[in-house]
Amino acid sequence: MNNTHKYIDDVAHFPESYSVIVWLNKAGQQVLNTSSYEISISRGSVDVEWTDKSFGHQYIGIALENSEDESSIEYILGNPENVIEDIESRLESLREKAASEVTDIKREFIEGSAALTFKVAGEDHLEWLDDEDHNFLINNLGDSHLSINGNFSDEIYDAIVKQLKEWLAENPIDDIEEAA
Repeated sequence: MNNTHKYIDDVAHFPESYSVIVWLNKAGQQVLNTSSYEISISRGSVDVEWTDKSFGHQYIGIALENSEDESSIEYILGNPENVIEDIESRLESLREKAASEVTDIKREFIEGSAALTFKVAGEDHLEWLDDEDHNFLINNLGDSHLSINGNFSDEIYDAIVKQLKEWLAENPIDDIEEAA
């Protein structure tokens, strides 16, 4: 059965198991980062599952207001495009989280100054450490490479700084000479 939604290519209905499988067209695959998704209804919940090309298996559980009402169940399964917005929202959230995930953190001396080097979303960044105590970041916005060069929203910048501070707390050094 073909669907008229701009992202849906085909839908297979399985009434006996209260589920549908939705196959996406090329535009839908590009926007939603998957080729298909499944909607099933069980125990008072609408379950949406798919495999994201970047983030793997995904699941959204949506409370079903009246799980005994057959017409509600038929409406949900008959209109699988209604969960596309939920999938888009999840994908946006996953991308934001990935954009603020810090990896490969290490202490280094750059041009004689202590710094943390690290990656955010695969890109190299650095933040200067306090000259007197290499367990603390310099928090002056004017001195922050991340705030100047990162083009991050305030929320993502705050999440990155939080991760760096946590790393410093978990990996302290007692002596500046130790870092050199």
